[in-house]
Amino acid sequence: MMRLRTSPQATGSGRGAAAIALGAAAVLALLAVPVSAQIVNEATAVGTHAGGPVTSNTSSVSVPVAPPRQVLTVSVAETRFDPGATGGPDLDAGDTLTVVVSVRNEGNVTLDDVVAEPRSIDFNGRPHDAARLRLEAGAPVRLAPGAEQSFTFVYELADDDIHAAAGINNGVATSWGARASGRVPEIAVTAGSASATIAAVPRLTIAKSFAITTDAGLIGSADAGDIITYTYVVTNSGNVALSGVHIVDAHEGDEDHGTLLDSGTYAGPLGNGPGQWNLSETTPATFGANADADTSDAVFDTLGVGGVVTFTYTHQVTQAEFDAQ
Repeated sequence: MMRLRTSPQATGSGRGAAAIALGAAAVLALLAVPVSAQIVNEATAVGTHAGGPVTSNTSSVSVPVAPPRQVLTVSVAETRFDPGATGGPDLDAGDTLTVVVSVRNEGNVTLDDVVAEPRSIDFNGRPHDAARLRLEAGAPVRLAPGAEQSFTFVYELADDDIHAAAGINNGVATSWGARASGRVPEIAVTAGSASATIAAVPRLTIAKSFAITTDAGLIGSADAGDIITYTYVVTNSGNVALSGVHIVDAHEGDEDHGTLLDSGTYAGPLGNGPGQWNLSETTPATFGANADADTSDAVFDTLGVGGVVTFTYTHQVTQAEFDAQ
């Protein structure tokens, strides 16, 4: 005859009572200790003599059974960005981050409802928006010892996610865990982690226009002595802040009388008179901040993502320019 017998771990006053008094965390740890188990075998020998039964004494042995170990190990198999969701080669809002997470049962008992779950997705200190994360492939599964299951998560990027981590090596950090239901309350989980880099896309766009602000000759056309105001609207259309923003304008650069208008070399003062540069912030940055500490030159110190700055140069048409037309 064979039966399974279990005996609880020894508890009582003294050290056990002190552990319980430490609080809920200590109680959970105590409850999670699995009971020890034994397979008990009781054997007898049976025969007959002169038509009657002969039965021996009972001899028993107890075979120890290993305690249940509930252990899940999590690893990240793949991390990739998909810039194609919104079109174009660069990451934009609406593009995605895909993470493939693998969960393996390293214990000795089958676990039910095993599924990976995010612990954190961090964009250079900015936490992710849980509403943007979805489990794309995989569902809670029954996992036998030694078995492994993959889960694919897809996160839809927001502008602020991209701008917070763009250009920072391993600026996107992810950590993943798992959960399951088992025989005892606590399941040991070894977390998995991975990092990724969002490439910096430094980019400026410019729109140039002009207005004849002093028109002494033919109305609507430039004559010698007329004043032309050139306006340059510059936008940070990339995903990182830019410094030292200024204008370089080849003013009739192919001509003998051409000049290079470079606000970066202008010593000031700022103004709207002939030969003067001026600048002003047009639109605040959508991420980061615009900053121009030195207001005496025609260089904008820091232009944040989405920021717009407007430069002007006031030019008086020379006789040489007019004669060369």
